[in-house]
Amino acid sequence: MREFTITEYMGIIAFFCVITSIANIYILRSQQLWLCIAAFAVIVVLYMLMKIVLFGAKARNRRAGASSQKQQQNQQQGDKAKPRVIEGSASLQQQTSQMKDPSFKLPAVAGYAPQQLQEPTTKKARQKNSPAQDYVPSGLPPELFLH
Repeated sequence: MREFTITEYMGIIAFFCVITSIANIYILRSQQLWLCIAAFAVIVVLYMLMKIVLFGAKARNRRAGASSQKQQQNQQQGDKAKPRVIEGSASLQQQTSQMKDPSFKLPAVAGYAPQQLQEPTTKKARQKNSPAQDYVPSGLPPELFLH
């Protein structure tokens, strides 16, 4: 089954509101029904205004994005002949050259040093055997349970 959008639902409800308002004029003559229809009309108008504003904002962003892309392309074509100087570019170039160097090692992370790996811990010896550890269910061989 096809799912409807909010706009389609609002259109269907608006159609029923028009039919109901016509029936209210000639048959029902209810003040509460007029209030409900008016409230729905206000919601529809606000929704339409919101859609128009969002559509306008998207159109402006598209135009601004297209013009900024053209400006960037023009700058790149003009800047190909001369290298651009960026703040911190020297340190960035040094870092990239260090990373390409095979002898480069990563700096130690706080709280972790590769030289100080934890040694495997040994289990503590049991002080005394509890009766639950020596329990062997009846009818089963004890060598399955006792070590």
